[in-house]
Amino acid sequence: MHELPPDVLHLIDRAIGSLQALELLLLLRRSPETYWAASAVAGTLGGDVRVVRRELAALVNAGLVVSGSQTGAYRFAPRREADRDAVEQLAAAYGDERRLSIVDAIASRSVRALAGAFRF
Repeated sequence: MHELPPDVLHLIDRAIGSLQALELLLLLRRSPETYWAASAVAGTLGGDVRVVRRELAALVNAGLVVSGSQTGAYRFAPRREADRDAVEQLAAAYGDERRLSIVDAIASRSVRALAGAFRF
């Protein structure tokens, strides 16, 4: 597998808990000026709207996405320039031969989170 940049690995570890979260983030990134309703995102990506809302809320908490105060719709708007750069690197890596490396990194994060839930 091809190695991912450290910034991408950190972003995945901090903010991308699933492939669906990755797809949501990349969808919003493609049209950063557009506010998306959770139902529109779910319809576009084919997901359950409740799960999409939960994933979008996590991306808001991670500082990658904002939610409109009146509409509750979401758009790509990283708080930090370093996060914007990391998302750009992530998108580029996902579009080339490193797609499997990204999937592996997300799966590893999920396994670590699950293992952490069982620590006493």
